[in-house]
Amino acid sequence: MLEPVLQSPEIEAKPLSGASAAVVHPPAETPGVSPPEDPPADQSTQQRLDDLARRHRISLSRSVIYTQGALLAGVGLAGLFLGLLIGWGTSDDSLIQETRESATVLGRVTYAEDRFDTADPGAVVIVLPRGTFPSEKMPIDSLKPGDEPISGDDPIVKEIRMMGGDITRTGSNGQFRLRVPTAGSFCLLAISHNRPRQGEINVTHLDEISRYFRGTSELIGNQSYRWTHESLKAKRTIPILFP
Repeated sequence: MLEPVLQSPEIEAKPLSGASAAVVHPPAETPGVSPPEDPPADQSTQQRLDDLARRHRISLSRSVIYTQGALLAGVGLAGLFLGLLIGWGTSDDSLIQETRESATVLGRVTYAEDRFDTADPGAVVIVLPRGTFPSEKMPIDSLKPGDEPISGDDPIVKEIRMMGGDITRTGSNGQFRLRVPTAGSFCLLAISHNRPRQGEINVTHLDEISRYFRGTSELIGNQSYRWTHESLKAKRTIPILFP
Protein backbone atom coordinates (compact mmCIF):
# COMPACT_ATOMS: atom_id res chain seq x y z
CA MET A 1 0.00 0.00 0.00
CA LEU A 2 1.41 3.42 -1.15
CA GLU A 3 2.03 6.07 1.40
CA PRO A 4 0.98 9.65 0.68
CA VAL A 5 3.76 12.13 -0.40
CA LEU A 6 4.29 14.84 2.12
CA GLN A 7 4.63 18.43 0.74
CA SER A 8 8.09 19.89 1.26
CA PRO A 9 8.30 23.16 3.09
CA GLU A 10 8.62 26.31 0.90
CA ILE A 11 12.10 27.86 0.60
CA GLU A 12 12.10 31.56 1.23
CA ALA A 13 14.34 33.61 -1.08
CA LYS A 14 16.60 35.97 0.80
CA PRO A 15 18.90 38.60 -0.65
CA LEU A 16 22.65 38.06 -0.48
CA SER A 17 24.46 40.14 2.03
CA GLY A 18 28.05 40.90 2.96
CA ALA A 19 30.96 39.64 0.93
CA SER A 20 28.87 37.16 -1.00
CA ALA A 21 26.69 39.87 -2.52
CA ALA A 22 27.72 40.76 -6.11
CA VAL A 23 26.95 44.31 -7.21
CA VAL A 24 27.00 45.05 -10.98
CA HIS A 25 28.01 48.62 -11.80
CA PRO A 26 27.48 50.35 -15.17
CA PRO A 27 30.65 50.96 -17.20
CA ALA A 28 32.53 54.05 -16.15
CA GLU A 29 32.57 57.00 -18.51
CA THR A 30 35.82 58.82 -19.30
CA PRO A 31 35.44 62.58 -18.87
CA GLY A 32 35.41 64.47 -22.20
CA VAL A 33 35.11 61.30 -24.32
CA SER A 34 31.79 60.39 -25.79
CA PRO A 35 31.01 56.71 -26.00
CA PRO A 36 31.01 55.36 -29.53
CA GLU A 37 27.68 55.50 -31.19
CA ASP A 38 26.31 52.45 -32.82
CA PRO A 39 25.61 53.06 -36.49
CA PRO A 40 21.96 53.17 -37.41
CA ALA A 41 20.56 49.89 -38.46
CA ASP A 42 19.67 51.26 -41.89
CA GLN A 43 23.13 52.83 -42.59
CA SER A 44 24.62 51.40 -45.79
CA THR A 45 28.12 49.95 -46.10
CA GLN A 46 29.20 52.86 -48.34
CA GLN A 47 28.09 55.37 -45.73
CA ARG A 48 30.07 53.53 -43.08
CA LEU A 49 33.18 53.61 -45.32
CA ASP A 50 32.70 57.34 -45.93
CA ASP A 51 32.43 57.97 -42.19
CA LEU A 52 35.56 55.93 -41.59
CA ALA A 53 37.44 57.85 -44.29
CA ARG A 54 36.45 61.18 -42.78
CA ARG A 55 37.68 60.13 -39.35
CA HIS A 56 41.09 59.06 -40.71
CA ARG A 57 41.60 61.81 -43.29
CA ILE A 58 45.04 63.45 -43.34
CA SER A 59 45.02 67.17 -44.11
CA LEU A 60 48.07 68.91 -45.61
CA SER A 61 48.55 72.64 -45.68
CA ARG A 62 49.09 74.44 -48.98
CA SER A 63 52.62 75.36 -47.99
CA VAL A 64 53.54 71.68 -47.65
CA ILE A 65 52.06 70.89 -51.07
CA TYR A 66 53.85 73.83 -52.70
CA THR A 67 57.12 72.83 -51.07
CA GLN A 68 56.82 69.28 -52.41
CA GLY A 69 56.04 70.62 -55.88
CA ALA A 70 59.08 72.89 -55.78
CA LEU A 71 61.29 69.98 -54.73
CA LEU A 72 60.04 67.83 -57.62
CA ALA A 73 60.64 70.68 -60.06
CA GLY A 74 64.13 71.18 -58.65
CA VAL A 75 64.96 67.51 -59.11
CA GLY A 76 63.76 67.66 -62.72
CA LEU A 77 65.85 70.74 -63.50
CA ALA A 78 68.89 69.21 -61.85
CA GLY A 79 68.51 66.09 -64.00
CA LEU A 80 68.21 68.21 -67.15
CA PHE A 81 71.30 70.24 -66.24
CA LEU A 82 73.26 67.07 -65.51
CA GLY A 83 72.24 65.65 -68.87
CA LEU A 84 73.47 68.78 -70.62
CA LEU A 85 76.78 68.61 -68.78
CA ILE A 86 77.21 64.98 -69.81
CA GLY A 87 76.38 65.84 -73.41
CA TRP A 88 78.76 68.80 -73.51
CA GLY A 89 81.46 66.84 -71.73
CA THR A 90 81.47 64.07 -74.33
CA SER A 91 84.88 63.98 -75.97
CA ASP A 92 85.09 65.23 -79.57
CA ASP A 93 88.43 64.41 -81.17
CA SER A 94 87.77 66.83 -84.04
CA LEU A 95 87.26 69.82 -81.71
CA ILE A 96 90.26 72.13 -81.69
CA GLN A 97 92.29 72.47 -78.51
CA GLU A 98 91.18 75.14 -76.06
CA THR A 99 93.61 78.04 -75.66
CA ARG A 100 93.63 81.53 -74.18
CA GLU A 101 92.64 82.98 -77.56
CA SER A 102 89.93 80.42 -78.39
CA ALA A 103 86.20 80.80 -77.80
CA THR A 104 83.79 78.00 -76.88
CA VAL A 105 80.06 78.08 -77.58
CA LEU A 106 77.68 75.86 -75.63
CA GLY A 107 73.96 75.61 -76.20
CA ARG A 108 70.85 73.56 -76.77
CA VAL A 109 68.53 73.57 -79.77
CA THR A 110 64.83 73.11 -79.02
CA TYR A 111 61.50 73.79 -80.71
CA ALA A 112 58.19 74.84 -79.19
CA GLU A 113 55.57 72.10 -78.94
CA ASP A 114 52.35 72.93 -77.09
CA ARG A 115 53.48 74.45 -73.81
CA PHE A 116 56.87 72.74 -73.72
CA ASP A 117 60.28 73.04 -75.39
CA THR A 118 61.28 69.81 -77.12
CA ALA A 119 64.89 68.83 -77.89
CA ASP A 120 65.89 69.01 -81.56
CA PRO A 121 68.50 66.27 -82.13
CA GLY A 122 70.30 66.26 -85.46
CA ALA A 123 70.04 70.03 -86.00
CA VAL A 124 73.03 71.75 -87.62
CA VAL A 125 74.83 74.62 -85.89
CA ILE A 126 77.58 76.54 -87.73
CA VAL A 127 79.67 79.56 -86.68
CA LEU A 128 81.47 81.48 -89.45
CA PRO A 129 83.88 84.41 -88.99
CA ARG A 130 82.36 87.65 -90.24
CA GLY A 131 84.21 89.19 -93.16
CA THR A 132 86.19 86.03 -93.93
CA PHE A 133 84.90 84.08 -96.92
CA PRO A 134 86.08 80.98 -98.77
CA SER A 135 87.84 81.37 -102.09
CA GLU A 136 84.98 79.39 -103.60
CA LYS A 137 81.51 78.87 -102.24
CA MET A 138 81.37 75.61 -100.31
CA PRO A 139 79.06 72.74 -101.31
CA ILE A 140 76.40 71.80 -98.78
CA ASP A 141 75.78 68.08 -99.34
CA SER A 142 77.34 66.92 -96.03
CA LEU A 143 76.19 69.91 -93.97
CA LYS A 144 72.44 69.37 -93.84
CA PRO A 145 70.60 68.30 -90.66
CA GLY A 146 70.70 64.56 -90.04
CA ASP A 147 70.99 61.77 -87.52
CA GLU A 148 74.73 61.08 -87.86
CA PRO A 149 77.42 63.22 -86.17
CA ILE A 150 79.46 65.58 -88.34
CA SER A 151 82.67 63.92 -89.52
CA GLY A 152 85.86 65.80 -88.76
CA ASP A 153 87.42 64.23 -91.85
CA ASP A 154 84.88 65.78 -94.21
CA PRO A 155 86.68 68.22 -96.59
CA ILE A 156 84.01 70.92 -96.16
CA VAL A 157 84.17 70.64 -92.36
CA LYS A 158 87.95 71.00 -92.54
CA GLU A 159 87.61 74.10 -94.72
CA ILE A 160 85.14 75.71 -92.31
CA ARG A 161 87.56 75.12 -89.45
CA MET A 162 90.55 76.38 -91.45
CA MET A 163 88.59 79.61 -91.99
CA GLY A 164 88.30 79.97 -88.22
CA GLY A 165 84.74 78.63 -87.83
CA ASP A 166 83.19 75.39 -86.63
CA ILE A 167 80.22 73.12 -87.31
CA THR A 168 78.37 70.34 -85.46
CA ARG A 169 75.09 68.46 -85.22
CA THR A 170 73.15 68.44 -81.98
CA GLY A 171 73.07 65.38 -79.74
CA SER A 172 70.10 63.39 -78.49
CA ASN A 173 69.16 66.10 -75.99
CA GLY A 174 69.64 68.94 -78.48
CA GLN A 175 72.95 70.01 -76.93
CA PHE A 176 75.91 71.27 -78.96
CA ARG A 177 79.45 72.53 -78.41
CA LEU A 178 81.56 74.55 -80.82
CA ARG A 179 85.03 76.04 -80.52
CA VAL A 180 86.84 78.57 -82.70
CA PRO A 181 90.57 79.34 -82.49
CA THR A 182 90.13 83.09 -82.02
CA ALA A 183 87.39 85.05 -80.29
CA GLY A 184 85.67 87.81 -82.24
CA SER A 185 82.64 88.57 -84.40
CA PHE A 186 80.88 85.62 -86.00
CA CYS A 187 77.75 84.64 -87.90
CA LEU A 188 75.72 81.77 -86.44
CA LEU A 189 73.58 79.55 -88.63
CA ALA A 190 71.31 76.95 -87.01
CA ILE A 191 69.00 74.71 -89.05
CA SER A 192 66.37 72.59 -87.33
CA HIS A 193 66.08 68.88 -88.01
CA ASN A 194 62.55 68.46 -86.69
CA ARG A 195 60.75 71.82 -87.03
CA PRO A 196 59.41 72.78 -90.49
CA ARG A 197 59.63 76.43 -91.44
CA GLN A 198 56.64 78.72 -91.75
CA GLY A 199 57.13 81.35 -94.44
CA GLU A 200 59.97 82.06 -96.82
CA ILE A 201 63.69 82.54 -96.18
CA ASN A 202 64.57 86.14 -95.41
CA VAL A 203 66.14 87.70 -98.54
CA THR A 204 68.90 89.46 -96.59
CA HIS A 205 69.74 86.23 -94.78
CA LEU A 206 69.80 84.36 -98.08
CA ASP A 207 72.30 86.83 -99.58
CA GLU A 208 74.60 86.76 -96.52
CA ILE A 209 74.60 82.96 -96.16
CA SER A 210 75.19 82.57 -99.90
CA ARG A 211 78.57 84.31 -99.52
CA TYR A 212 79.76 81.13 -97.80
CA PHE A 213 77.77 78.30 -99.40
CA ARG A 214 76.62 77.17 -102.79
CA GLY A 215 72.93 76.25 -102.79
CA THR A 216 71.77 78.00 -99.62
CA SER A 217 68.07 77.40 -100.33
CA GLU A 218 68.76 73.67 -100.61
CA LEU A 219 70.86 73.72 -97.42
CA ILE A 220 68.01 75.22 -95.36
CA GLY A 221 65.27 73.41 -97.28
CA ASN A 222 61.86 73.58 -95.63
CA GLN A 223 63.26 73.64 -92.09
CA SER A 224 63.24 76.43 -89.54
CA TYR A 225 66.54 78.28 -89.29
CA ARG A 226 68.32 81.04 -87.36
CA TRP A 227 70.90 83.44 -88.76
CA THR A 228 72.40 85.91 -86.29
CA HIS A 229 75.57 87.92 -85.67
CA GLU A 230 77.30 86.96 -82.44
CA SER A 231 80.26 88.23 -80.44
CA LEU A 232 82.17 85.25 -79.09
CA LYS A 233 84.55 85.40 -76.16
CA ALA A 234 86.22 82.74 -73.99
CA LYS A 235 83.01 80.84 -73.26
CA ARG A 236 79.42 81.63 -74.09
CA THR A 237 76.08 79.83 -73.88
CA ILE A 238 73.60 80.42 -76.72
CA PRO A 239 70.21 78.68 -76.41
CA ILE A 240 68.33 78.28 -79.70
CA LEU A 241 64.54 77.92 -79.71
CA PHE A 242 62.56 77.46 -82.92
CA PRO A 243 58.94 78.63 -82.57
